[in-house]
Amino acid sequence: VVIWDVGNSDLEAVTVANPESDFVYVGVEQNPVSIQEFNLAEGQMTRMFDLEPWLSGYANEGLEGLTFVPDADDVEGGRFYVGIQATGEIHVFSLPVLSSSPNTEVTFVESIVPENQMTDLSGLYYCLQNDILYAIYDSFNVLVGMDREGVTLKAWQLPGNDQEGFAMGENGLVYVAEDVDEVWRYRF
Repeated sequence: VVIWDVGNSDLEAVTVANPESDFVYVGVEQNPVSIQEFNLAEGQMTRMFDLEPWLSGYANEGLEGLTFVPDADDVEGGRFYVGIQATGEIHVFSLPVLSSSPNTEVTFVESIVPENQMTDLSGLYYCLQNDILYAIYDSFNVLVGMDREGVTLKAWQLPGNDQEGFAMGENGLVYVAEDVDEVWRYRF
């Protein structure tokens, strides 16, 4: 186990754009709202992609979920989907993660308003195998599977409370981390 102190106290989410690289991407909710590139080999943040022009003004209910949706036809290998806690919206961004290592330019692509119209989005996960975007909504204790346009495909009621983190494993296992120091494992 390795622990890195990255110097920011408002880390909210993490995703991997390329599992064969040394980079993970961390969602930061404040000061500034951003996606930060962390180099695992060097143990440090290498780039900061500022999302303030699109995501400022939410205080502690802004960037809460982050996932990467691969696309072989995209010059950057895919796009970053950012979930907003206050509104439940998902904003899509293109970042120069493959085309230019020093570049930190952010391109806003679109906003998705999921048809479920729930707020308090607390986690995002994209399943490439099934092409499903999953969102967890804390106040509603619901996990929603949707297409990339926000159309609900299926929803599951969760028995726990205070859901914050979400990941999928093998054989239909789902892991949910809760604010109350618990991790739940579900089978769907």
